[in-house]
Amino acid sequence: MDEVQKISGSKEMLFYQKMVIEKVSFSEDLVKKELEKSHSWLNADDFETLIKWAIDELSFMAEKIKEWFSEFFKEKQLLVS
Repeated sequence: MDEVQKISGSKEMLFYQKMVIEKVSFSEDLVKKELEKSHSWLNADDFETLIKWAIDELSFMAEKIKEWFSEFFKEKQLLVS
């Protein structure tokens, strides 16, 4: 698989995970589970994009998401408001 296919595949997985997370947004447990799976599937940049998207789109559980992935944010030195 060449680099272009890897990038394309990662972007497709990012899009797919956004769809799945929207569908399970009624359950914190399911959102956490999907985000954890995404962490192992996506590259770091796409995972960062997904987390920021989730915080914006699922504002009612933004604090939980920040808590769940606080180590990721510390490693990446991200400031998430």
